[in-house]
Amino acid sequence: MPSQRASRAEAVEQNQRADREREQERNDQAQQAKRDLYAHLNTTARAYRVAARDAVEAAQRGESVDPVLLDAAKESWADQYSQAQMALPKHVLQVASALNRALGSGTRSSSSCQAAPISMRHTSERRHGSAARCPMACISCGSR
Repeated sequence: MPSQRASRAEAVEQNQRADREREQERNDQAQQAKRDLYAHLNTTARAYRVAARDAVEAAQRGESVDPVLLDAAKESWADQYSQAQMALPKHVLQVASALNRALGSGTRSSSSCQAAPISMRHTSERRHGSAARCPMACISCGSR
């Protein structure tokens, strides 16, 4: 009888240890998934910002802009942002939400800059007679 109790106690201990190990593995996987989401969110935000900046700079030089690049970056960001909305803690999501609004605003600005005729695009110095801050907050002047 004592050996059966010892065997049962040992089996219970092994089961508990296995349960703890499985729980730790689940926690590690969840943590890694969250890190991956943060990394992808940062990468897509950076790519979106760069694509918008490149579009504005190309428009300033009077070059044609391929909207496919900006649209692809915007779509990739939107996909990552929607995943983040389901998984990130509230305080992180507040930052991501502010970033989403800023990126959207930048995209609208780059779109209006691309749509403006070249005669309307200007530098602050040419338009306003000095390199001072553009009073119109023109994206093409670089003033914001």
